[in-house]
Amino acid sequence: MKSPAPQSRHRNMAGAVAFLCFILLSLSAASDDNEYLQRYKDYIQSVSNNATYVSMMRAEEEHQHHPKVAGSPFPCTVYPASPTVPTSVHALRPGDVKVVGAMGDSITAALGADASNILGMLTEYRGLSWSIGGDGTYEDQETLPNILKRYNPKLKGYSVGTGDKEDNAHLNVADTGSEAADLPRQARVLIDRMKNDPEIDLENDWKVITIMTGGNDICDVCTDQEGHSPERYIESVTSALDLLQTEVPRVFVNLVETINVEIAKELNKGFLCTVLHVACKCAAFPDGEEGEEIVVQTTKAYHSQTEQLVNTGRYDTEDDFTVVVQPFLEDTFLPRTADGEPDFSFFAPDCFHLSSKGQAAAANGLWNNMIEPEGSKRVSWAPGEPIDCPSEASPFFFTRKNSNVTGGVMRDGAPLTSGVKGNSVNEAENEEKISANNTGGSEDHTVVIGTSFVVLAVVGLILTALWTANKRRRVGANKYQTMDEDTLWEKPNYATKIIKQHSPLDHMTNKKRTRRRKQLIEAPRLIMTDTSSLRVLWLMAVYVTIPACHGSYDDYRAWLSKAASNFTLQRDFSKHLHLFREDLQVIYLSEGHFHDGAFPCTTYPPSRRTPVSVHRLRPGDIQVVAAMGDSITAGNGITAKTIMDMRRQDRGLSWSIGGDRDYTYQPTIPNILKKYNPWLRGFAVKSGSVWSREAHLDVAEPGAESASLTKQAELLIKRMKNELFVDFRNDWKLITIFIGGDDLCSYCKDMGHYSASNYVENVRQALDILYSSIPRAFVNLVAVNHVDVMQGMNLGSICSILHQLFCSCGSYPRNELDARLLHQAADDYNDGLERLVASGRYDDRDDFTVVVQPFFRDAKLPMKGNKPDLSYFSPDCFHFSQKGQAFVARALWNNMIHPVGAKRTTILPGEALQCPSELNPYFFTSKNSVNYQSKPIRTTFPFRRDVGSYTFSLRISIIRPHSSRVVSRVDVENGPMMTWTHFLLAAGLVAACHGSYDDYRAWLSKAASNVTIQRDFNKHLHLFKDDTQDYGTPAFPCTPTPRSDVSPTSVHRLTPADVQVVAALGDSITAGTGITACTIIGLLWQDRGLSWSIGGDGDYNYQPTIPNIVRKFNPNVKGFSVKSGSARSRNAHLDVAVPGAKSEDMVEQAESLVERLKSEPGVDFKNDWKLITIFIGGNDLCDYCEDKGRYNASNYVQRVQKALDILHAGIPRAFVNLVEVNHVDEMKKLNIGLVCSVAHLFICRCAAYPGSEEASQQLHQATEDYDTALEKLVASGRYDDRDDFTVVLQPFFKETMLPLKDGKPDLTFFSPDCFHFSRRAHAAAAIALWNNMIEPVGEKRRSWSPGQSPNCPTPDNPYLFTNKNSHDRR
Repeated sequence: MKSPAPQSRHRNMAGAVAFLCFILLSLSAASDDNEYLQRYKDYIQSVSNNATYVSMMRAEEEHQHHPKVAGSPFPCTVYPASPTVPTSVHALRPGDVKVVGAMGDSITAALGADASNILGMLTEYRGLSWSIGGDGTYEDQETLPNILKRYNPKLKGYSVGTGDKEDNAHLNVADTGSEAADLPRQARVLIDRMKNDPEIDLENDWKVITIMTGGNDICDVCTDQEGHSPERYIESVTSALDLLQTEVPRVFVNLVETINVEIAKELNKGFLCTVLHVACKCAAFPDGEEGEEIVVQTTKAYHSQTEQLVNTGRYDTEDDFTVVVQPFLEDTFLPRTADGEPDFSFFAPDCFHLSSKGQAAAANGLWNNMIEPEGSKRVSWAPGEPIDCPSEASPFFFTRKNSNVTGGVMRDGAPLTSGVKGNSVNEAENEEKISANNTGGSEDHTVVIGTSFVVLAVVGLILTALWTANKRRRVGANKYQTMDEDTLWEKPNYATKIIKQHSPLDHMTNKKRTRRRKQLIEAPRLIMTDTSSLRVLWLMAVYVTIPACHGSYDDYRAWLSKAASNFTLQRDFSKHLHLFREDLQVIYLSEGHFHDGAFPCTTYPPSRRTPVSVHRLRPGDIQVVAAMGDSITAGNGITAKTIMDMRRQDRGLSWSIGGDRDYTYQPTIPNILKKYNPWLRGFAVKSGSVWSREAHLDVAEPGAESASLTKQAELLIKRMKNELFVDFRNDWKLITIFIGGDDLCSYCKDMGHYSASNYVENVRQALDILYSSIPRAFVNLVAVNHVDVMQGMNLGSICSILHQLFCSCGSYPRNELDARLLHQAADDYNDGLERLVASGRYDDRDDFTVVVQPFFRDAKLPMKGNKPDLSYFSPDCFHFSQKGQAFVARALWNNMIHPVGAKRTTILPGEALQCPSELNPYFFTSKNSVNYQSKPIRTTFPFRRDVGSYTFSLRISIIRPHSSRVVSRVDVENGPMMTWTHFLLAAGLVAACHGSYDDYRAWLSKAASNVTIQRDFNKHLHLFKDDTQDYGTPAFPCTPTPRSDVSPTSVHRLTPADVQVVAALGDSITAGTGITACTIIGLLWQDRGLSWSIGGDGDYNYQPTIPNIVRKFNPNVKGFSVKSGSARSRNAHLDVAVPGAKSEDMVEQAESLVERLKSEPGVDFKNDWKLITIFIGGNDLCDYCEDKGRYNASNYVQRVQKALDILHAGIPRAFVNLVEVNHVDEMKKLNIGLVCSVAHLFICRCAAYPGSEEASQQLHQATEDYDTALEKLVASGRYDDRDDFTVVLQPFFKETMLPLKDGKPDLTFFSPDCFHFSRRAHAAAAIALWNNMIEPVGEKRRSWSPGQSPNCPTPDNPYLFTNKNSHDRR
């Protein structure tokens, strides 16, 4: 075979270089990580298929690839597994491990680990992964599973082979390109895989899970420091670890510190690696010294945050779970050759990911860390480092506890000969040499790449011009080649005839219609055939740079795909865009994004307790959003600027389900709701198909008709049950359905199939599925819009073509009759929906309803002058633009807060967002609209209170029937000079409330943003400073008694060690409100892990609580709350207490507790002994003066009795502490300073400001009556008829008065609101309750005092005392 001519070779080489230029340009244009990753893979594929390029770069690749070196024989003595399966993670041996799992990014996915060329970088060699790969044996490839298989050949979970399919990946859930934010999702996938694997015993198998992430975050930190901040990083890591701790027993977690990606800068070896390192531009091409410092400091901060998290002991609260930081990568940098150059044999052909050799080295470092004690772990690894072995004296993996240290890693280990930055003089010289070679850092690389762009572009243009001129000389037969392209577009050839026919599908047989549709789709190919050679080059570029498209949007999608490759259509589309860009400066403000101004509404707080009725649902009560529908809800083409953009689904901007950023960026229903509840979940973000991870609970599909709604409903239910952090049973959900447009678009083709009756039947079937399966849901059923208005939108060739494809019935009706029939069909659709909902079919449950939102029913085209205002539409003249999406989001919201029967049936341009009122703060339903009252009925009376040095004279109005109070007038009668801010926030807000916890929370939220109040609060804090932080000192004095040999069958023989589960009901005291508050907003924080009766943070020495005392006797007790969060949070566990709760709420809490006990992981509902503490009544007394009949002792005890009856009937094996209520009338002594004085008006006005001595005495007597009623209830024997259940009254609060210091209230026992308990008070209350529990009935202390220490059970009386065993003792 003859060698190619030099001219040919040069042309091929220039073509390859130009080809690479396109790659670089496109890579630099990638807008986000997912897009970049896809393009990265696409271009590796493209480059690998270019023979000239491969030939050019082969030599460069060869120096990077090294043959795999067989491993040495396994050097360790294989000690056997424990004789019996250990119950403690701190006694875990390698042979005890039965399951391995891993989470992370492309390093753990082993991207390119065995690649011999650039094409191999498309493959994930998961079987070779350092922490989870199981290909072959240790001698074949050193990995953690291959080491563990030496100790347990039956190990499960490791990945094998290649690819991310579950069959090979197994429990390797790492994703290439993932960031720390993806860890919670990976944790959920891992848990689900373990639960679904029949070979894994989730409860009994010991598992080792390895997590390494953060590299990709740091790679992008220079572009988004806030999004990749150490705080965001550790928040995601914490969420993932919390999920594992909550749902997976028997786990040892390796938390590996983030790799130092700053090494990427030194790995810019050759043109190939330099190009591909754009994937980590912040590290590979930092912006000078400042950019380098950002990367270095962020990495250090990630390491520091990781260690701090684990050192808190957060994951050492259970004996079968722990997290250990493995720091071997902390100070590991580049492995080097003898001449100081980076050793590329450790890296894949992209000079970034690890080769099989690098994977083996990482496995070595991890294993050695695992068998090194905490405090002595190496923080680096070096090439050639031998594998260490467990010793006979220490055959287990080291944890914080069995290492006998509080945490930390070895910082001053032996120096390494290579691989660690700055370890020797020689290396320092090498570093200096390398630094000199790389002077200028990113600037040199920027110059190289920039110069390459310019040179290659010029060369490409010259070659293109020569090629084009040559081809035009050779080809002259085509008469269209000499025509101007604009003229050719207008020439009535066969293609343009097809396009310009108004009704190509009229009066055709199915066969003809199919052929005509094909002709229409092929039209872009027929237009402008080969008029210039320049187009050929650009077509190649477009095909290379636009990712492959998938989906089934049929003709529309197919046409767009073909049109995108046609130069003339592209040019026409660019001209067409100006129609939609006239108002760009108005529509796209603030860096090109739609702005709607500040949120205009007062954000009323959510209901004080989660509502049980959908007809009392406030915006702040919504915790989950979801949506079903078609391309409008999927967000098709919202931000389109090219033909192919019309296929993109911008779900994050969708009117009913998009959650990109916030309201000021894009008004959507989720972004409005996030103003009321920032923890909203379920909304879609960014762009992607219904199957993308960004879709979340947006199950809408482009092109969907009503017949597909049932499938969407089934998919939505499945996703809700699996969506991270969604409590399917308890969370309130807002579901929006908008469907029917595509039915109407096809109405003229088959009026029977698309009839109103069929449409309504399809919707009914979907609603029935939702109704039967989803609890606590408010469903918006949005009326269908009139697609016949599209006749006025056939503007320009682009819209005319597209309207033929996806809505010919609406755009081009065959005649006037068809147009009228279509309009009537839309009305019939909407009439059918209203009849369906009005039937009451979905109103027979109190936690579900469907409401028709009719704003589209009579909507017309928005006009600008006498023409449609195209700024509301995307460039296909059908789908909505960003402005249009915001427009309909406001209209839907306004419908939601209008009563049924008074909702608008149209939508007007410029319509303002309306707000819920204080009088009507709920979403309107058919039922609550009946009582709608637009004008309040007011009853007004004067109110006068002294607040510190001020006297406020208020006139308060009660608004009936909702009993909310508003200010009529506020005056300051006397007192020192007061700032206007103090006046408004302290007086006006006080007057505007009626003493509920909702009001207290609202006041704190507003006060937190006020500089004057903040300054006053900071001065106020010193009063509460507690210098004695050792609440568990002296050490717990009791010798733990062992558990009963056989689990007792009688509650009267129950020892502390027999208690296996703890739980609690109550109000803000039990919820831990404000325990650690040091800011105004901190007073709302629920520190449940420190709560006296249910908190389990740390241990007794850290915080004395009932669970921490019980754990001295039984370390495996379950159910205690940890950290902070609401009663619905995962941290609450069996703490169902709710701030602001009263006795009337106890029934709901009791029912909730029964359900939680049945579903709590690790709880044997039938057999475990449970200790349940109830403390309630303070908030009843705080409102006693407002309604003495409602809050009398008789009603109080009846409500408590109902709750106890539920526990008695529903829970086996339970000991219930019923704690007597404390004397809230003492609060009047705590009106200290402005903050406490104002706060007390909200949370306990009757006690803090009784108005008279007589009123104070009445409140004191009411407290005594409450306690007496409880004593009578328990003494009746009502709960002593079973041997496995009892209720014991614990009276230590009965005679307890304020703790004093120097004759004044000792504020160290209180949080800064002078009402809730501080840590010190919670510790004191816990010890007092414990002492009551081990004191016989009749001899229990009726008060507690500061400094009281815990008593101990005696050998003669080791049991918790009950009415029966106290009598037996006597």
